[in-house]
Order: sequence, then C-alpha cells, then structure tokens
Amino acid sequence: MSIRDEILLEERNKKIRIISLISFLLISSLFLHLTGRFDNNPFKLQQEIENILEMKFSSNDLLSLGNADDLNRWINVQLIERKKKVSVHRVKIKPAAEFTFDFKLNLNGTVYNLCRIGSQGKDIYDFFKTAEAWGLETSSPQLVQLKINNVLIGIYMMEENVYHQVRDETGGYFVRLNSDILLLKKILYQVQTQSAGGERKPSLLSKYFDTGKLAAYLVFFSLFCYDEVLDFDRLVFRYDPGKKKFLPFLTKESIILSLQKQNKTFKIHPQENRHFFKKLNRENIKNLLSRSKDYKKYGNLVKIVLTEALALNK
Repeated sequence: MSIRDEILLEERNKKIRIISLISFLLISSLFLHLTGRFDNNPFKLQQEIENILEMKFSSNDLLSLGNADDLNRWINVQLIERKKKVSVHRVKIKPAAEFTFDFKLNLNGTVYNLCRIGSQGKDIYDFFKTAEAWGLETSSPQLVQLKINNVLIGIYMMEENVYHQVRDETGGYFVRLNSDILLLKKILYQVQTQSAGGERKPSLLSKYFDTGKLAAYLVFFSLFCYDEVLDFDRLVFRYDPGKKKFLPFLTKESIILSLQKQNKTFKIHPQENRHFFKKLNRENIKNLLSRSKDYKKYGNLVKIVLTEALALNK
C-alpha cells in the first residue's frame, strides 16, 4: 500500500469514527426522549435533579464505551466538575455486563453502578426512599444527569457497588439470599425440611436473622411488584460478625435487576390505600402471606417469618 493510500485510509477511518460519534450522541439524546420519559416530560425531571455527572470522551473512547465485546476494560475519561471554577478529574468507566446503556464508574477506587432508569424510574426511586419508615437499612442512591461531551445522555441512578462475599476488616460481608454461602444454604435447607415435617420453629431463623426486620424486608420488597411474585433471589444481606446475624440491606440494584430479569414492571400503588404502603402492618403482611404458596423457592421462609410477624402485629 502506498503512502497516499495509507493517508486516504486513515482519513476515511477518521470520518467513520466522527460519524459514529455523532450518531451515538444523537441516538442517545433521542433515546432520552423516547424511553426516558417521566410524566411525559423528561425536562421537568431534569430540572429537579441538581447533580450532574459530566464527562469528556475522545472519539475513540466513546466508541469503546459502546462496544459490549470488551466489558472488562476500563476507559480513562475526564470528569468535569463545575463549581466556582471548573476542575477536571481522571476517572474510569466501562459498560455494565447486564444491560445496554448501563455503566460502572470508578471514582478514586470506589465503584458505582450507573443504571439508566426507565419510564417508572422516578416512582421506584421515590418509593425506595420510604424504606426508612419500615426500619430498613439501605444504600444511598442518587439521581444524576449523565452528560457526555455536553450532550445529555439520560437520567441515571448512581449507587455504590456492593461486592458480594468479600469480607471487610471486621469479617463482615454482603451476600444475596440465593448465594452459595454454606451457612445460608444450611439455614434454608433446615427451614424447608422442618416445614415439610409439619414443624415451624421461628427460633431457627431468630438465631440468624432479626425476624422483625426480615418480615418488613420481604413485604416491602414484594410491593415493587404489587400482587405479583417478585423473586427474592436477589435480596441482599449484610452479615454482622459481632451479632452473628444476616441483616437486611436494601439496594436499588437488587430491585431493578429483579424486575428486569423477570420482565416485570413496577406498578403504581393504589392511591386510595396509602396506609398499605406506609409501613409494615397486618394488611400487607396478610397480602404477602396469602401469596406465599406462589414462592416455590422461599414459600416456607415467607410463611414462618410472616406468621410470626402477624402474631406480633395485633
């Protein structure tokens, strides 16, 4: 190949990259309008969100961001912070393995999930924030406007990533209910066999869980898919080595993954009965208890925990 041909090829490739970059930004912006609507007015929500995550990409890095074939490679980009003066920070970002338009962001060693929230994302976020009234420990997600090269890509939920089964300096760790942790598997097996034999021993669960909080957790989580079965596989717990117990820990990621993986949608709560969704009470305990038979995997766990909770909520 002659030098002239090499120059022409390079110019052609550069044009292709620029066209691809522009196309990506235009499609992303259009995606916001078509699928990221809130109350049919995305700009209304945009005005409500003060936090802006603004990044600057080179054309090559932007193309890499859209390449799902290499999910393990971090891309070095610039984070623009606009306060009294503009400052630039070097951060890392990469596509998430699960869903398109979702990312992981590395800020000085701390990894965050950036999840693009859909048409009901604001409703999910608002209900998530009521978990405090249920006495539940939660993550601290925030809504941000994600801008790339001065183009608004969408409204995202930013939540610190929870690493499962990774012990901290005290020996504590996070775990999902469907984990292969031996202790959890043993507990669930004992619950299953005891129930099959006609026995129900809350003492078994009380040894390893705060059953009051566990009841609130099961009910609250189930309300993100009201009157349907939302699988509990992705419930997150924090193991406290001091108390030697699994403590419920609510994350936005567990809710979104559960809904998406099961192809379910968050249902708007009946406004005429707000008490039902305000805190743990006999009405919502009975509602989930009546559907416990539909939980093939955790039905016995639900029955034992909620039957005890019902007795205490007279």
